Parts: sequence; C-alpha cells; structure tokens
Amino acid sequence: MMHCRRGLTFKISHFLSRLRQRIYERVTHSTTFNTGIDVIDAVEDYSKKGLLRSNTLFATVHIPDLCTIFPHEPTMAALQRFLHAYIIDGRVQGITIPNII
Repeated sequence: MMHCRRGLTFKISHFLSRLRQRIYERVTHSTTFNTGIDVIDAVEDYSKKGLLRSNTLFATVHIPDLCTIFPHEPTMAALQRFLHAYIIDGRVQGITIPNII
C-alpha cells in the first residue's frame, strides 16, 4: 500500500498496509527481519535444514519513495486482484474488500 506521511489519508493507508502485510505474509510465508542477528539466525536454521546451497541468492530491495513510483490505478487494480484471489470470505478483520479498495 502506498502512503505519504503528509497525505490526508496517511492513517487509513497505514492501517490498510498493516492488514495487507498480514495477508501477504500468510500467502507467501514471508519473513521480515528486524535486526542483523535475526538474519544470521535464519540463515543458520536454513543451513541446518540442508536448504542452503551454493546457488542460493540473497537480495535487498530499497524503494525510496513509493508515492511517486507506482501509478495509482494499476496499483489499486493489483491490490483488488490480490485480495479477491486470497481472501475467501471477502473480509479482512471485518472490513469488506470493496471498502478496502
């Protein structure tokens, strides 16, 4: 979800962003690391499970200003497709998909 701190809709955007993040993490089994130690622990666990290979790739993505990078309409269309694909009952914490959009 895009939001600008000075925008009028920052608080609602921030709220929806947290909801979207929970859905995304559930669907992709994504892991967020808050500290370097968390990363080291995760890589060690990954290695102990025999999953770390010589061709394993690591990446860091930094996007400095989402507010100016993505056009609004395609972003909203992608969000709508994502929600309809992964939300079975049409609600996220009691909020309907049309209301989120």
